[in-house]
Formats: sequence, C-alpha cells, structure tokens
Amino acid sequence: MKMKMKRTVEFLKEHGLVMLAITLLCSLFGICDAGAMTADVVSMGEGGVGATNQISTSQFTNEASEDLNLPDVQRKVVKINAGASPLTQFSFYALKEKATSMVQELYLVDILPDSTTLKAAYVEPNTNGVETVTLDTNNNGIFSAKETIIFPLVKGYNETGEVQTEHFFMGYILKKTDEGKLIVKAVNGKKIGATNDSVPSLEANTKILRCGRAHNEIDMGTEPYALVPTKETQYLQKFRCQVEESTLEKIAKKEADWKFSDKERAAVDDMKRGMSKSYLLGVKNKIYDEKRLEVYTTEGVYWQAGKEFLYGANAERVFTYEELIRLTEMAFTGGNGNKNKYFLVGSGLMTNLSLIKDAQNFKLAKSTHVKYGITFKEIETNFGNLYVVHDETFDRMDMRENGFIFDPSLLRKHSIVDMAVKDFDLRESAQRDVDARSITDISCLWLQNRLAHIRVAKYNAA
Repeated sequence: MKMKMKRTVEFLKEHGLVMLAITLLCSLFGICDAGAMTADVVSMGEGGVGATNQISTSQFTNEASEDLNLPDVQRKVVKINAGASPLTQFSFYALKEKATSMVQELYLVDILPDSTTLKAAYVEPNTNGVETVTLDTNNNGIFSAKETIIFPLVKGYNETGEVQTEHFFMGYILKKTDEGKLIVKAVNGKKIGATNDSVPSLEANTKILRCGRAHNEIDMGTEPYALVPTKETQYLQKFRCQVEESTLEKIAKKEADWKFSDKERAAVDDMKRGMSKSYLLGVKNKIYDEKRLEVYTTEGVYWQAGKEFLYGANAERVFTYEELIRLTEMAFTGGNGNKNKYFLVGSGLMTNLSLIKDAQNFKLAKSTHVKYGITFKEIETNFGNLYVVHDETFDRMDMRENGFIFDPSLLRKHSIVDMAVKDFDLRESAQRDVDARSITDISCLWLQNRLAHIRVAKYNAA
C-alpha cells in the first residue's frame, strides 16, 4: 500500500500536478475554498469577464454576472411562450418585494388635485353686475380662501371691463360658505351696468384651475394645508400547476419524443396564461372553499390604472392619428413616469392601430423593439415611445378593442413564493404510483403612481 502511494506521489510530482491535487483535496474536505484561490479577473474586449487560476463555479458566475444564472424553474418558465402571456413575463423582471402575508397593505399619497369643473351654470345679470358671486364646483374641497382661480376656456376683460383680452378670466376666492361653496370676486371681470368687475356668464362643466394664493400686506397666516396617506390593500393569489406520470407511462415506448419534461412545459405554459389573466383583469376578494378555508384572489393591474382613454369617437369608429397623439400626451404627462412605456392590446385594437392613415411619423409597422423575450412594435411620438404587443388575454376575455399602457419601472411584484418547484414522493406515502412535480407562485402585481398607467377602450356611443 505504501509503495503504491509513493508511486502515485512521484507520478504527480513528475507531471507537476501536486498543487492541483492538494487544492482539490483541500476543497473536498473544506480546508480551503478552491474557488477562492488567487484569480486574475479581467474584462474581455468584446464583452464578458474571464479569469485565470479560477474554477468556474456558481459563486464566481453570480459575482461576475449576477443576472446570468436564474433559478432552474424561473429559467424554464421565462422561456416558455413569452409572447402569449406578456404580463406574466413582465412579472419575472418587475422589482420584487418579499411578502409574508396574503394581504398586502400600502400607504399611498398624491398631490391635491389642481382642477375641477363648475357644477351649475352661472348667468350674468342683464342690467347691473355684482362684485361677488357664489359658485358651486364638482370638488369644492380642493379650494380654500385667498386662492386665485383661472377659467382657461373663458376670456377675461381689460381694465375698463369693456373689451375682452387674450388673458383667461381669473377670480379670487374671498371665503367659502358653510356648505363649502366658493364666494368669488372677479379679477379681470366684465363691466355690466355700473359695476366694472362683474363675473361673466359661465357654462356648466367649465374647467376651473386652482392657482396661487394672494394675501394683503398685513396677513400673517393662511388656511392650513393638510395631507395624509391613505391605505390600500392587495391580495396575493396562490397559483399552482402539477404534473404526474405513472411508472408504466414513463417506461412505455413512445412513437413520438414525449417526456415528463414536455408535459411539465405544457402545464407551466397553461399556468402562465392563467396568471396573466389574473394579473391583468382579476378581482380582489377573499372567498372560502368547500372546506371553509380562505382563498385569496388578486386584483388585476388594468383596474388599478389611474387614467382611461376612449378612442373611436368619430363617424368611422376607428382610431385616428389625432387620437393616437392625444393618447401619448395622456400617457407621458401628469404621471411622472418614464418616456418609454409598454402597450398591451387586443387584436381589434391592434388592427385599429395598424390601419391609422396619414401618419408621417407613425412607425408601428416599421420599427421593432425586443425586450423581456418579447418583440414589440414601436410607436415614436414627441411625447415618448410606446412599445406595442398583441396580448391574447384581451381576446380571451372578449375585450378585443381594449388595451393597457403601463410603466414597467413602476410595476411591483409582491411574493411569498416565487415560482418554487417541489417533487412529491407519492409512492412513499402510498397514494399513487406516479412521479409528481408541483410549481407554485404566491404573488400579486401592484402599480406604483397610478396616474402613470392608462386603460384604453373603444368609445361606446350607447
């Protein structure tokens, strides 16, 4: 035995392999980490990272390129029919937040609205005007005394009140009534009889902008501004698929190459499609199954969007180029989002977009954008870029004419379990003579800054 060991050591010395053998033995018995040996890590000229004196381990890979290695299940899931369930695909790349409960709570706060409309029309008197009037709006609560208000669709008057100017009509809130209505004085009003600054006639639903406060010289204070966040809740939903194969089925000869992994792929694909429907259009609720156990369902992001756009309000009932520009204006203003957003559309809406005429800068049929394993059509406008893809979910839900615009940087995924796989030993438990594998995802999607996202639907005249 000693002679055999001696000959082995001499062989290793002769071939310069002693250090390698020591390294491997140390690594095997935990004396040192073979991957921790001194390594010269260099960036490759054409991209990538290389190293000398380095064993290729998962640790090295994760440190050099942290997004390269995905969990086995997620890698498989991400690759399966990405375009068929785009929202589920986006969920794999959304910012993850770890959850510990099926009920998630989030405090949201937004700025005070800066506009509303007039609830009832005001008709100016025929003979002699009045200095102050009482106006009732559709949101009196956003206004306070000493604020100026502008009516952007109404022209104001010059200093004598006899000639309209290009300036918008502006009023000044002296105070509010006990019912919350606004007592308003004209700033650049109309001369009616002997009164120079009278409030002119205002139609119902006239837009009113809340502007800056204006105080006299000796005012020391003003009405306080109070703002507190409100709590919203979202439920996680437990998604699951399971594949089983009996022993006889596994060993049977097949005419086609059909293995357990193929069945698993089909099951995961079906799971992703189901998740996409729930993520997009699901209803939040807590129900009970036949065992009186709680079952949570999640709310879809379509219903979370803070804006809605209606198209096709024309004689031809089609999406016009002008409507497209107005849609992008809505998508990229007033929501503090990014200038690149994604547009999931049903087949009817995709047809409408494809048939837009007289669009010199419209590039739906020309440019493509590949992201998250999905190929998008690109719409370029001066407001921002929309990346469009057909989402079969809308078709399956009889919403062919609908769409959803969202900012992926404001999409959050809360999850307790994120695509976890588990193999069951049903033979050991004497249940069934089968191989069984289950894939589970317990999660929900949540939109941050809801005014950055839009529901799109076709105008219904009825």
